[in-house]
Amino acid sequence: MATTVREITQYLEAWAPRELAESWDNVGLLCGHPDREVRHVLTALDVTAENVAYAVNNDVDLIVAHHPLIFKPLKTLAGGTPLTDLLATLQRHDIAVYAAHTNLDIAVGGVNDRLAELLGLTEVKGLVRTGAEAAYKLVVFTPATHADAVRAALGDSGAGYIGKYSHCSFSAAGTGRFLPHDGARPYLGTIGAPETVREERIETIVPEALLEATVRAMLAAHPYEEVAYDVYPLQAPATTHWLGRVGKLPEELPLPEALRHIREALGIPVLRSAGHCESVRTIALCGGSGMEFWPQALQSGADLYLTGDVRYHDAQAAAAAGLVVADGHHYYTEAPIADVLAQRLAARNPDLICTTDPTRKDIFEFMPC
Repeated sequence: MATTVREITQYLEAWAPRELAESWDNVGLLCGHPDREVRHVLTALDVTAENVAYAVNNDVDLIVAHHPLIFKPLKTLAGGTPLTDLLATLQRHDIAVYAAHTNLDIAVGGVNDRLAELLGLTEVKGLVRTGAEAAYKLVVFTPATHADAVRAALGDSGAGYIGKYSHCSFSAAGTGRFLPHDGARPYLGTIGAPETVREERIETIVPEALLEATVRAMLAAHPYEEVAYDVYPLQAPATTHWLGRVGKLPEELPLPEALRHIREALGIPVLRSAGHCESVRTIALCGGSGMEFWPQALQSGADLYLTGDVRYHDAQAAAAAGLVVADGHHYYTEAPIADVLAQRLAARNPDLICTTDPTRKDIFEFMPC
């Protein structure tokens, strides 16, 4: 089944809405046309000269990366710099680039949930609250023949997310009645004659940020000229958004074993740590560069805080406060998301070729002892 850049980005933004991103971030479609047809997607942590060359040689149509290729506004596209030359190559070969960064850090099932999963953490909860969204109940009445299509459109647009479950809805059978008048173009029935139709009432929950897009998707999938639907505000928020996670190891481990477990689970060549405790049960984490949140990690009751880009004096302060800090490096705490992106895109469209960047590696190298 053919798909487009636009359809893929809509799916990604239903999972990790752009509104979740930090104000300084630059997420979304950074290069390429939204209507470009996509057969082959490359998922990556970064957009690099190496994986762009791979994309050119392997007929990749779209690169989905965690780190944005463009962070700040460009004053010129003149060649001669690594960035502008890379952009020229992408444009010349009609390769689109999409970035999901801090929104994917926060999203359920994103960077930090993947880290917690790799470490085998249980009772996982958020570390730093970043906001909450209002929730709505969307109810639509559709002929039974199109109920599955409407449910799929709702779920694919991001409606029906409850915890780690997507496409959640409730349906009830009933009878729809209407009388088409002159000028109407009824999908069913004839002008001037009462019509009775077997219909389904479909209910689902929608976060505020996705409400408009969800209604559009529902209307596009619905066969009726005039669609009967209701939108009800809910008292409780749809989602509380969190950066970072806190969870428990299946069993308490002595500190050296806990550090070894982290290093092996993430494939880290060298794991730095600061501070001391006898054993570790509760771990707080934030993929990438999250050392600014060590006070929240301490307050959460964590024995150990895992993040990347740890600076000397921050580690010193955290250790003095009684928190063990493990520097898992920026690359190793975020690289696993590329696999998640490929898996999710492939599951959504089995005809899509989804490749995880085979050239990926940490920019830093470690000299063997």
